[in-house]
Amino acid sequence: MSSVMKDFKDKDIIKAIQELISAVTVCCDYDIPYLAGYSIDGSTIYIDRHVPEEIKIGSKKIAIFDKLIMHEMVEKAIEDKYHIGYIFSHQIALRAEAALCEADGVEWSDYEDAMEVYIKKADKEQLKIVPDDLDLKPYEDEDDYENLKKIFNAEQNKEG
Repeated sequence: MSSVMKDFKDKDIIKAIQELISAVTVCCDYDIPYLAGYSIDGSTIYIDRHVPEEIKIGSKKIAIFDKLIMHEMVEKAIEDKYHIGYIFSHQIALRAEAALCEADGVEWSDYEDAMEVYIKKADKEQLKIVPDDLDLKPYEDEDDYENLKKIFNAEQNKEG
């Protein structure tokens, strides 16, 4: 367990996570590149509609929505509050996600391996429905023109 996490009791971590998660709306009705994202105002966390709520890692089933939500909340807060770009905000958010894995007794590398299946599926996915208020800054900062084009096409198809 990391030095930061060992100072907390499990119940404190769970309470803190629940408190944070209750501050946003979570929506799983859309196709979201990178598995998860957030609204422009940060009030909604979007999780791709194809991502299950839990996955099996070894013999253990673990919830993943809390980890994805925490990642997105940390990323968005850092971008908006401190005006740090997506690339660095994402790296910090990954550490928060890893800490939650650790708190669940799951090795980060095992979690990453298990999530890779869903990441690859999302990368290949044809976007059919995307939220109108999805924050596009991560895709713009990454110069991810392929996903921006997919998002734009999905929006055009919705209107047409």
